[in-house]
Amino acid sequence: MAITFNANSLVNLAAERSVLGAMIDDEVLIPEVLRTGLQTADFSLSDHRKTFDSIVSLFQQKSPVDYISVAEDLGNHRDSYVLVASLIEGVLLEKTHILNHVAIIRRKSRLRAAI
Repeated sequence: MAITFNANSLVNLAAERSVLGAMIDDEVLIPEVLRTGLQTADFSLSDHRKTFDSIVSLFQQKSPVDYISVAEDLGNHRDSYVLVASLIEGVLLEKTHILNHVAIIRRKSRLRAAI
């Protein structure tokens, strides 16, 4: 019996956007998210991977992690600002929800790696 997957079972873009937006909006969440083991490769989109790398890099450098700093780090292009703004629009800051979204991202990543 073959197991089939559709694209929706392998990716949850809303969870990825939620986690990235929360990390930008509230730096206090960053260490919590990093403790979960979330890694760059867990994100399905290259823009999300670049954004995660930027957030982590800024945080490790003890630089501000905010809309402007992340967009600047991503290249200070119009597209950078649009991407970051879209991530923080309507961000959900309930820590337990964000950590649940991290678990979803990691689960989807493991599924993609398995096939």
